[in-house]
Amino acid sequence: MVIIGSQAAMIAGAIGVAILGVRDGAVSYRATPSPDAVTVAVGPDPRAVAVDEVLGRAFVAAGSVSIVDLLHPGRARAVSVANEPFELTADASLRRIFVTTLYGNGSLTVLDALSGTLVRTIIADASRDDHLSATRVAIDDRSEHVFASGDTSVVMIDARSGAILHSAPVGDNGIDSFAVDGRTSRVFFTYDQGQYAGVVSARDGTIVRRVTLYHRTAHQDTISGTASAVDERTGRVFICDTDNKTVSMLDASSGRLLRTTPVGATPSAVAIDDRTSRAFVANEDGQSLSVLNASSGALLRTVPIGRYLHDVAVDRRARTVLVTATGKDAFRDPGSVRVLDEATGATLRVIPVGKDPASVAVDEAVGRAIVTNLQDGTVSIVDTGRGSR
Repeated sequence: MVIIGSQAAMIAGAIGVAILGVRDGAVSYRATPSPDAVTVAVGPDPRAVAVDEVLGRAFVAAGSVSIVDLLHPGRARAVSVANEPFELTADASLRRIFVTTLYGNGSLTVLDALSGTLVRTIIADASRDDHLSATRVAIDDRSEHVFASGDTSVVMIDARSGAILHSAPVGDNGIDSFAVDGRTSRVFFTYDQGQYAGVVSARDGTIVRRVTLYHRTAHQDTISGTASAVDERTGRVFICDTDNKTVSMLDASSGRLLRTTPVGATPSAVAIDDRTSRAFVANEDGQSLSVLNASSGALLRTVPIGRYLHDVAVDRRARTVLVTATGKDAFRDPGSVRVLDEATGATLRVIPVGKDPASVAVDEAVGRAIVTNLQDGTVSIVDTGRGSR
């Protein structure tokens, strides 16, 4: 039997609901009697999660920003952030959380990861053509620069001071995804509904290359989203081309398109294990996981799951791959996390979570994964059984 948290926390969660008061708000929690997961109520539509592995905390955008202690899942608190938090990223070295907002003309909110207090709110000057739409955000730890989506540009911000340093024009259709390669000091972004990729210098914010990933055909009216990830060890960038059922592989140094690999229907997420040089692609409508060689981009295997997949993460210490899965009707069908053996693709565990599980993030140090459940306003903390703390 796998136990998450303390026995006391598990018993308390089984018999009632506790409210933890905090300076900026309160959040309720309930620990389920399941031996594999603890459920924490965080707020409506928890769409994004980031993990600080040094602190052992997860940060969830769900109306407010909820802070969850992954070592003690019952301990959670909510920090008020105006204008609907949308996406966030953690800077472990600076102990900062950068939060994008959906409304209020766009802004970037900076929180202290230790206390949860507001550090600053960054609002770009529209007259400089770098007005923040701020739906996408990434950070380069080495240069200490934050990159956020502007209305028509990529905006570079100093992570320490919050000063806007540069705005690079992109196009009218906005940014779809960011991926950072610290080794080459490059930031890769997709734009115009995933048709194109751009390469930004993490040092000065200038665009050094643009790449056409595909040419849209007449029947392609909408793109549901684009996901990307970098393998710093092989120097490869992987971009999901959602409507084309393919994954594009770029060279991280030059930005050149090296290969386009067919995968399953609606590839919605990609995760990298740089130790084994494998890329894992969740095919949402294909109900499968594609495994690629991270050096060549070749398809190694397709693992059928039989459920709709939304996100994928790698637990390198446990040598497993975690995918969030749901049935056709997300309101009624139970959601789960599938834990797969990384080497073979075999299913090791199926862990029930909340309704419509979306994002998943792993903290290898504490041996926990956190899953956002869109339809019931909760997150599930799953024990991977391999933590070092």
